Amino acid sequence: MNSPVRVVTCLLYAFITFCGVNAEGDDFKPIPPKAGSWVGPTTGEVWPNPQIRFRQNSFFVLQVDQFEFKLNNAAASSDIVNESVVRFKDRMFPGQAQRAREARQTRFRFQPPLNGRESTEFSYNVGQLDTIHVILESACGNCEKYPYMGMNETYEIVLNPDSSEEQFVVSSSVWGLLRGLESISQMVYISPENNYSYQINVTRVIDFPRFPHRGFMLDTARHYLSMNTILQTLDLMEMNKLNVLHWHIVDTESFPYQSTTFPDLSAKGAYDPYTHVYSQEDVRLIIESARVRGIRVMVEFDTPGHTQSWEKGQPGLLTECYDPTTERPNGRYGPMDPTKNEVFEFLTELYQEISEVFPEEYIHIGGDEVSTNCWRSNPFVNDFMNQWNITGDYKRLESYFIETLLVIVDKLPRNNIPVVWQEVFDNGDNISPETVVQVWKNWGIGWRNRMQAITTAGQPAILSAPYYLNYIKYGSDWTCIWAEFVNSINLIPRAWPRASAVAERLWSSRDTRNISEASSRLQEHECRMLGRGYPVSPVVGAGFCSVKWN
Repeated sequence: MNSPVRVVTCLLYAFITFCGVNAEGDDFKPIPPKAGSWVGPTTGEVWPNPQIRFRQNSFFVLQVDQFEFKLNNAAASSDIVNESVVRFKDRMFPGQAQRAREARQTRFRFQPPLNGRESTEFSYNVGQLDTIHVILESACGNCEKYPYMGMNETYEIVLNPDSSEEQFVVSSSVWGLLRGLESISQMVYISPENNYSYQINVTRVIDFPRFPHRGFMLDTARHYLSMNTILQTLDLMEMNKLNVLHWHIVDTESFPYQSTTFPDLSAKGAYDPYTHVYSQEDVRLIIESARVRGIRVMVEFDTPGHTQSWEKGQPGLLTECYDPTTERPNGRYGPMDPTKNEVFEFLTELYQEISEVFPEEYIHIGGDEVSTNCWRSNPFVNDFMNQWNITGDYKRLESYFIETLLVIVDKLPRNNIPVVWQEVFDNGDNISPETVVQVWKNWGIGWRNRMQAITTAGQPAILSAPYYLNYIKYGSDWTCIWAEFVNSINLIPRAWPRASAVAERLWSSRDTRNISEASSRLQEHECRMLGRGYPVSPVVGAGFCSVKWN
């Protein structure tokens, strides 16, 4: 590891919190009040904001039935790029938008922009754009099959009317081409002033992400999420250049993952073993849909806590709680029982299966919110602790469990880079230098101190604490909405485009901070996602989208 902060990244939670604007509209409501939308949308702006963009007022016109992406040999050899160009053309000309009509030709004038600023010339039609070249500068289009941590997502776009060969998107990786093609799809807009034609401005873009890990977390245990909802989420992640789906697949409430090694886990632990489960085929479809969008799927099987549903299909995993007065089991269960070799034998087999199913090299093993009450009450646990000379030190017992599991994960043939919640670090567990610590607590100034402590200790880190999205602001109060109240019906409208704001903080330059400018781009992006068929909700106040929505 070159630096302890090289993987200091940000993770966006869909299942925990949803952070909206003031319901009273104080942030965007015009004062004094006036007729019309609170925020006017931009046209053809890219979200997240590119690192470098030169845009002129001059524009090309596009005809739906004549436009094409033309791939060079390397790009054509990539299954990912070949599949993507169909998807991105559909996004350029979405079904909900009006069909383009042939624009009236006007005179052309091209001048380079000054100092990276938008040209101040009048808008001119520079002609019809029929082809954008897709150039992969790599000798092997299929060398990179799966996205990975630190993949190259840099791209360049040139739309220059001086030559038919100077309309292209270029990258040295398929992942960069995906990001560039998404940007091109967003640069196309409908012009009411020009007979409702499809247009795209003369532009040059040089773009790359600020952080290599830009994640979105889905919790499919508190509420089962339909396959369609997950696949739509992957689409929206791609549209916002997020590249990690953190799949919190199981938890205390339900175990929807259908294990081939331990089928009873879902048969007895899912809400419904027939309708509310993810089969191996479902998992493969999600991984494949993510792969072709340049999105990693990092799965989480949280242990030793958050595991009540596991006990139903695998009796004996959890610690029995004892009544202190009768000194007998009281029928309740706590975390996994760290005193049983059988528990670790089970985890070895389960994680072996997980490593074979999920190709992502990082695997999240949890380690958060472990209640020690049942351990304290259980005489067998206390006898075990006496034998190990850790009497009364239940945090040390927790560390023993995590450290044993980390050894199991380390021996996996792949998926052997562990991710843990911050309690593992806070407890002083013995973890390897490559173990990633995810910070989710200590809101306010506290998370900064924890991040500094973790990275100073040499551990890579994922930052989640300031990006919880289930806080909706009403006046000066905050209301917390946990996953118990998020399902397939309301996930997308609650998460988007609020998640877009965080996506921009993770992709764009740290200097992208102008809220007024961003609000107009976000209004366009909201309407863009709505026009593409996704039921996103408004976040910048009163207004409308020119979209026919049924």
